[in-house]
Amino acid sequence: MPQYPATLTDILDPGMMFNPNVLRAVKAFARAKPWQGTTDERKAKYLTLNTDLAAACGVEAPVLRFHGVEQNRVSGGGCYNRDTHEIIVAFRLSFLTYLQLFATHRGLSERQILRWSINLFKRCFPRSFAGCRWEPRSGKLVRDFAAAT
Repeated sequence: MPQYPATLTDILDPGMMFNPNVLRAVKAFARAKPWQGTTDERKAKYLTLNTDLAAACGVEAPVLRFHGVEQNRVSGGGCYNRDTHEIIVAFRLSFLTYLQLFATHRGLSERQILRWSINLFKRCFPRSFAGCRWEPRSGKLVRDFAAAT
């Protein structure tokens, strides 16, 4: 079982630098309001992000598929298939899950995946980030529904 950082402070890096093209791609995604629209419209926004982010990172765009996102569960998930270069986002359209799977596609280590995705999420979606809490046993940043009420 992986040993995840004990606290979010162990992951956050306020001075972390990002490729300006990555920031442009993610900010364009944020301006598109990916939480709004029909499921098909929201999927289209993720597909655009996938293409834009791959170009920004100088990598081939992975195949992006969706499984059961129409259910919009409280918790989602996904996986990355290295053999087919395929990202599958499952049960919920989650930007952070997508970022972590994209970072896996880029070949980052587990710790780099967490640092890159969570810091990028915090930088581009600060209000959403503020409503989350760190779960060290699972290595996940999760929405804190108690803080949102």
